[in-house]
Amino acid sequence: MALDGKVASDQLNRILTFFPRVDSRASMLFAANSAILGVLAARVRVEHLQNWQVYVPAGLALAALVYSFANLYMCAFPNTKGGNGSNVFFGSIAQKTESSYVDGFRKLEEDEWFRDLAAQVWRNSEILCLKYKYLKHSMSSTMLGLIPWALFISLTRFG
Repeated sequence: MALDGKVASDQLNRILTFFPRVDSRASMLFAANSAILGVLAARVRVEHLQNWQVYVPAGLALAALVYSFANLYMCAFPNTKGGNGSNVFFGSIAQKTESSYVDGFRKLEEDEWFRDLAAQVWRNSEILCLKYKYLKHSMSSTMLGLIPWALFISLTRFG
């Protein structure tokens, strides 16, 4: 089977459909983390700092949330370097003037276009894997942080 630009374009589009899935899960987790942090902050009192049985679970929950938020940040803003000179990658296109991009695009040969698309499939797959990794770390950290958070909640009362 001879592969052409259409096949590569379809494959790139297929890969790109996974990005919104990761981003919507990351948004949901960001909202959940914010709510968990809000409840934690609302329940902390000065007297809690004198009782290690209360501040240790709070500190562990906070550490888990900080790690989770850091991974969400990495998920939202992955490293997008690459694609130098590409006619597909937005970063490379933006570095060109409009006229040089249009002129270069018009002169593309089928094989060049196929190679550029195939390279973008590979690079976007690499970025997507990183986004999933960061999302997984974030979600795992939040889940683990729920244990000390629940303990903290059970040991405190609203004033």
